[in-house]
Amino acid sequence: MQVTRKGGLEAFESPYRRFLYYAKRGRKSGFWRIPLVAGMPGEEAGGEESPVPGLESISNRYWENSAEGIYFVARSAQPALRLFHFSSGEISKTMDLTVPPALSFHGLSISPDGRGFLYLHADVGRSNIMLVESFR
Repeated sequence: MQVTRKGGLEAFESPYRRFLYYAKRGRKSGFWRIPLVAGMPGEEAGGEESPVPGLESISNRYWENSAEGIYFVARSAQPALRLFHFSSGEISKTMDLTVPPALSFHGLSISPDGRGFLYLHADVGRSNIMLVESFR
């Protein structure tokens, strides 16, 4: 059954299956959601997709779904780990990151108990060309 009408990837349900959250690529990146159950009078399940306020600029797979919400690395002068709370829709800062993440790979993982996380960052950004002689 087709759920989205304008593309989407890496979808997951929120707690209590109220919304389907998913990411997009390209000009309309960030997080989007579709209601799975009617929440308010006049609201239908499977209604129109809408961007999630505050999560419009998330890209490069620097996010992780958890029972509490969506952890993500915010784009800013000082990179920070933030949490979008499913229950309130608010965003809180978890902590500043001392080293910016490497933006070319998926690199964020939250521990199952929510007490720790890992993220990928580049210590050295260089490469070398080596000549090997007499190779057979």
